[in-house]
Amino acid sequence: MLDADSGRNMVEGEEALEPVSEEEVIEVYHKILFASHISVQTKQYGLMSLTKLSTRFPNATPKIQEIIDAFGSHMQVRTKGLILLCVFVIKNFMLFFPSSID
Repeated sequence: MLDADSGRNMVEGEEALEPVSEEEVIEVYHKILFASHISVQTKQYGLMSLTKLSTRFPNATPKIQEIIDAFGSHMQVRTKGLILLCVFVIKNFMLFFPSSID
């Protein structure tokens, strides 16, 4: 069966899902990254994927940067946090000065 609103195929009896907001996605990342039982490697993967999401969630970039900045003080993930901070600085530079890249 085809859902008229979303245009996607639905299984009979399946309820239509509400879209998830950028804020809800960022909140889930925040909960995962700051959980004490999550390994360092998982946090590093989470930070990397959160950085990649910043290109899809431009309105959430300040919140994403705030989360990444918080990891600058954690010794185990400090290097990854600093690398990602540099990515944000370069990304923001490219947004404001696109002609200087040529």
